[in-house]
Parts: sequence; structure tokens; C-alpha cells
Amino acid sequence: MDSNPLAKKLGIFVDLQPGDLAVIARWSADRSELPARHVFIRQGDRPRATCLMIEGWAYRYKTIKSGKRQVLGFLMPGDMCDPHAFILGKADHDIAMLTDAVVAAICKEDILAAVETHPRLTSALWWTTLVDEGIARAWLVNLGQRSAIAKIASLFCELWHRAKLIGLVHADAFALPVTQEQLGEAVGLTSVHVNRTLRDLRDLKLVEFRSKQVVISNIGQLMELADFDPTYLQLQRRADIPARQSLAS
Repeated sequence: MDSNPLAKKLGIFVDLQPGDLAVIARWSADRSELPARHVFIRQGDRPRATCLMIEGWAYRYKTIKSGKRQVLGFLMPGDMCDPHAFILGKADHDIAMLTDAVVAAICKEDILAAVETHPRLTSALWWTTLVDEGIARAWLVNLGQRSAIAKIASLFCELWHRAKLIGLVHADAFALPVTQEQLGEAVGLTSVHVNRTLRDLRDLKLVEFRSKQVVISNIGQLMELADFDPTYLQLQRRADIPARQSLAS
């Protein structure tokens, strides 16, 4: 599998051809190093480029007048920050780096050119958009319908599956550069409630925390606790899509 995190991710949906991989390599070539807490896009900005995460983590969020913040999603290597955002007028949320990160800015002209000439890559980009929509629906259910322990367990299950997809899970562990406050802002809990819930998960021996890493020794048990179904992440290629033909072919 290609070492490029975007190629790893898109390769789940469709067999990328050499021309597709060349485009992804060009997209990833012009890299910038950004420090933690750097705001890449602010609400109200007019995006002229799409941010591709190469290394590190970022997150999207909205802040209301009271100063309270709702985390809308976590971004890890291989994720594109709204690949079609340039079609819209203004950004409706902020995107900031959670860690020191390496990103590539892909201009809209490069994306449009690829869409016109690389059908497999186009299909894979549509796939990422549909997965993002599935994640948004899953987070809405998580916020409104699950208990505190199931909320955090479900979020950990999602992040574990996404990290495993791009090779970031090692010996059942993955780095999670998220504070308890940010966890609370993602699942609608106070920091105190998050702390208590993490302790409950640890007491149940479902989750361990070691040096800013989350260790999940039995993902099946954690998924059962959370009533977590990874279908919305679309981790399996559909059987009725030929292995070497995209939807757009």
C-alpha cells in the first residue's frame, strides 16, 4: 500500500492507478509546517485551497457568542478539509491544528483538473465526502441519544478505526492528542464528567492511557458497550463495484 496517507485512505474505495497516484503526489508536494493551535481556516473566510493533512491532527469547531465551543470533527493524516469548500462562499466553521502538523494546500484549479481527467480519483473524492456526511450523522446520534460512557466509547471506536485505516494503530494503541476539555466539546459533556467517564472506562479495563496514547486491547468489547456500528465509515469496498473500475468510469 502506498505510504502517502491520502493514497492509503482513498485506496480503500478504489484501486488507484499510477496516474491517480501521481496526482496525489503532486497535491502532497507543496508542504507547510504549522504549529499546534494554528487556525488554518476561520469562520467567514473564503477558502481558495483545500488543506490536506500529511502529518499531525487538526479539528473543526464552531464558537458561539458565549464563548462555548462545539467540536465538529477530528482530522488526521490523509484527511482533506472540505475538498469542495471553494464552491461555497464563506467557511461556516474554524479549522485549527491540534498538534504540530504538516499540511499541503491544494488549489481549486488542481482539484477541478483532476476531476475532469481522473475518474477513479473523482469517485474516491466523492466517497470521502459521503463518509464525512456519515460521520456527521453518527456524531449527531452520539450527542443526542447515548449515555456518557457510550458517547466517549463510540468516539474512541471511530478514531481507532480511522487511525487503523492509515496505519497509525500499533499494538492496539494510537496517539490521541486531544484534551479532556476537547473531548467534552465533541460529545457534549463537561470536563469533570469526561474525567469521571474515562475513569469508568479504565476501571472496566476497556481503555488504557499511556503517554498521550489510547490503548484499546479489545475493540470488540468497546464497540459492544458503545453500540458502535462502523458501517458509516465505509471501510469495506462494495462487492458490486469492480475492483478496477470506479463509479465514474
